[in-house]
Amino acid sequence: MAIRDSVAATMQQFRAYAERARWDSLGALYSDRGDFRFYENGTLRYGSARDVRAALAALPPGMRIRTDYRDTEITPLAPGLAVASALFSSTFADEAGTQFGFEGAVSLLWVHEPEGWRILVGHSSAPVPRGG
Repeated sequence: MAIRDSVAATMQQFRAYAERARWDSLGALYSDRGDFRFYENGTLRYGSARDVRAALAALPPGMRIRTDYRDTEITPLAPGLAVASALFSSTFADEAGTQFGFEGAVSLLWVHEPEGWRILVGHSSAPVPRGG
């Protein structure tokens, strides 16, 4: 229960940092380990936490990201290791209003490092219409 609760609290921090455009704090929640990976829609999007931080730094001034999670499942795998999965809805907005939004699913492998919980591997995807 302790792992589940502490990962859930870190995910809430993640959400709050994005809503407040605290990109340095948000970027710190990604592991600097050499085996870090983050995939989007079946493609390796970020091969390092440094790549994620660069993408966050490149967001336009005033940009905020609001993400709502639902059906969140956090499963402890071992001491200091947990996987979280959820459906999400994200909206990117600046002072002028909503820029764009999308929904999908996310899975995150969280590892507990000396600084706290960090994302080691992640994947997010948006629904794709299927033929037939």
